[in-house]
Amino acid sequence: MIFMGLFYLDVDFDKEDKVLRDHNPYDWVECLVIMPQMRLVTESASDWERGLAYGIMGPMGLVVTSGVNQYYEPVSFKSYFKIAEKGVVILQGCDDGTDLRIPWECIVGSGIQKENDGHYLRITLLKHQTIKLKFQFFWSGNNNIHYIRGLYRLINEKACGVSPEDEGW
Repeated sequence: MIFMGLFYLDVDFDKEDKVLRDHNPYDWVECLVIMPQMRLVTESASDWERGLAYGIMGPMGLVVTSGVNQYYEPVSFKSYFKIAEKGVVILQGCDDGTDLRIPWECIVGSGIQKENDGHYLRITLLKHQTIKLKFQFFWSGNNNIHYIRGLYRLINEKACGVSPEDEGW
């Protein structure tokens, strides 16, 4: 435990425990969920954009804005998350509206992921799938990172930690 303090100087277990007491992870906690699957998004220019382009560039503006853009983006939605006795639960996380229940045996581990718009709790599942959760109810970024660190400590204590490909090595 001494080494952990030497290498991770910003880890404050007391602060993590306090934030976890204030926002109990064993009860529903609001979050943004980003699932591993992708969805196709199709969009075209609005009438306003076409009119503006026509006004600026004439008929060429209509040609420029007449196309359709398609791209893939991760499936994301606002939901609630909690840690349960048998695993983790995401409220209405399945396509049919039922709760997504992920047992401990299907969780390899969890960690923190920093992106441009903040910190995420990353839960790695079997078959190299990743679910990311962003807890947006914190006004202070410092509390957010302490909450995520506390959560991934709790999840990693119970996760199986080994993918099937690694078993037996």
